[in-house]
Amino acid sequence: MTMLIVNDTPLRPLSEKRAEEWLRSPADGRSRPGVAIADCHVAKPGKSWTQQVDFIVITLHAVLVLEIKGTHPSLTDGCVIADPNDRWRHDLTDIDPVRTRASDRNPLAQALDAAYQLKSLTSKHNPDHPFVHAVVVLVPPTNSTLTLQASAMPRGTAVVLGETGLRSAVDISRRTRPIWTAEQVYSMMNALGFGDLITIGALIGEGFPALDRNHAAWLPPTLAPSPAAAHRPRTEFFQRPTRIPAAQATPQRPRTGAPAGPSRPYLSRTDRRVRQAIAIAIIVSFMLTIWWIIVHFQPNPHRPPEPSRPAPAAFDTRSSTSLRFGGTPYAAASGLSATTRQDA
Repeated sequence: MTMLIVNDTPLRPLSEKRAEEWLRSPADGRSRPGVAIADCHVAKPGKSWTQQVDFIVITLHAVLVLEIKGTHPSLTDGCVIADPNDRWRHDLTDIDPVRTRASDRNPLAQALDAAYQLKSLTSKHNPDHPFVHAVVVLVPPTNSTLTLQASAMPRGTAVVLGETGLRSAVDISRRTRPIWTAEQVYSMMNALGFGDLITIGALIGEGFPALDRNHAAWLPPTLAPSPAAAHRPRTEFFQRPTRIPAAQATPQRPRTGAPAGPSRPYLSRTDRRVRQAIAIAIIVSFMLTIWWIIVHFQPNPHRPPEPSRPAPAAFDTRSSTSLRFGGTPYAAASGLSATTRQDA
């Protein structure tokens, strides 16, 4: 069983074509069920730009992002030294072994960016296993003896060389049981815009387990686009699978329990954030209005108490007779003083 290749376009670099042949027809003849989407553009939610991905490989056990890098044509021998934190170099010459984006130190950053963006999509279609592996595949010139010396890489990333390295990257994620079903793979491919190039029946024939056994009966294992997928609009990045009308649906065994209620409308992350922002603005405006009414329309505004003043002293009419000067009434003392001054 060979791997299915979707979106096989002829105008691609030679290194990507060689990697595609390695995926389609491995030299060891080992069966590797899965599907590979070539030359795919992955959009990040909330952004207006996309990132081109050389290959998205979906197997029964994992999802991989493959960044294909052809080595310099003149490097036919020696060793490529790959470090996650430094620029990659060749041990014999100063020639850069691979091309790198101007904003990156090495191709690993480009593969990780694509893996992070694709994870936002896998988490919607397989929330139990959303992890995406990032793999950089170095394609050396034909009949070369070039080798690779790769340092320890972050978890979930790998740098491999040639067909042998690519096979090991696809096989390293094998598990005891599949974690991707045919329905989940089709749903994610439909969200990427490739639902008209694949069917659930073809994925079941490739080896993916069916979540619903009835799918194997009414979907033939063929790569011909289904009528529903051929006319599906692609106006949104995240699209829900087209539902089959009740009259055309395959009759199933009745289920027990309460009937299911109406499904909730699908909202993207951007729509939810906009609604949350509007709700917060309404609440804040309401609270400010209440505060303004309380401040400006009080019936009996509270006034601070006036500071107390000392009461004026009452005038005593008896002060002329009651006041004494040295034990003698003030008036008598004054008369004595006048007599004394006259005698003098």
